[in-house]
Amino acid sequence: YSETPKVKPLAIREPAFLPFEPPTMPRPWT
Repeated sequence: YSETPKVKPLAIREPAFLPFEPPTMPRPWT
């Protein structure tokens, strides 16, 4: 059950910062 809680926060964080990023800033922090 330790894999479930690890994948959940990861999947939620990825799409969370992806859509909010503007087209003028192509992820400059990555």
